[in-house]
Amino acid sequence: MDIHRLMTNVAIWLGPRNPLVLAILSRQCHPFGVSLISQNGHLELRRKLEAIRIAPKHFVYVPHIAGLFDTYFRPIRSKKLGAIATVDYSVPGMQTYVSSGLSFEMPAFPEEEEAIEAYFRYFVPASGDLVFDIGAHCGISTQRLSTLVGATGTVIAFEPDPITFPFLLRNIELHRMTNVIPVKAAISGHRGLAKFSSEGAIGSGLAEFSSRGTTGKTEMVEALTLVDAFTRFGVPSFCKIDIEGAEIAVLASAMNAIREHTIHFALDTNHRVGALHTTFSAVDDIFSRCGYAAKCGDVTWAAPRPATQT
Repeated sequence: MDIHRLMTNVAIWLGPRNPLVLAILSRQCHPFGVSLISQNGHLELRRKLEAIRIAPKHFVYVPHIAGLFDTYFRPIRSKKLGAIATVDYSVPGMQTYVSSGLSFEMPAFPEEEEAIEAYFRYFVPASGDLVFDIGAHCGISTQRLSTLVGATGTVIAFEPDPITFPFLLRNIELHRMTNVIPVKAAISGHRGLAKFSSEGAIGSGLAEFSSRGTTGKTEMVEALTLVDAFTRFGVPSFCKIDIEGAEIAVLASAMNAIREHTIHFALDTNHRVGALHTTFSAVDDIFSRCGYAAKCGDVTWAAPRPATQT
């Protein structure tokens, strides 16, 4: 076990109210000009007259949110609490995006709006397309895909987290996403039942690929391979994948199918798995062996190489 995982697991064991844990988190926030305040019922990350509230159970995300303060504060409509403009993710509730005016019911803090838009940098699904949203969370990326493929297209939204899946269903209904099929299952390197770290947050994922212990519960969920999903729902033109490190196993188990079909991929590969600080290099190698070209930026994009390049 590496030192990062060891220290995180110790912090989880000690808990979010432990003075040592709070001191370490406060120190990690300081370089970003963010102070951490532990209050009754929530943790508050404050920068000048702006604040982000999260639930104590999500304390392991504090350094990440502090480092991306604007990413989590700016997109969501804040409320004034005294002199402090506050975005409150400490309890489940409705949150509204400033840019679009769209509201979603969220279990905690949202998917990063910038990351969602980055998925479509090199390929934009068209009307009538079949697309997969693998790791749909509460449905923000699903809504974007639903709009792109239109009434004649279909979005298959995979989300295994028992906490998050009901939010996905309610947001599908709220936004009248009649072209979306929600599937309560994980996409993995194998089929069957799998242990899942359920936190109701964007870091929930299959336990075998996690770089730390969970602050939530370990649940057993249904797991399908990518090939299983192709067989059940059809081969998509586009796959968005954000599955917290499981992407290596998912792609490795489906290499023959990936070679045989023309599929555009956009994956979050900024995940720590074992000795890998990110999964990009392993994912890039798999795509290369499948005859695909990959590009790395905010996310990893991949598509079959033109015939002249193979």
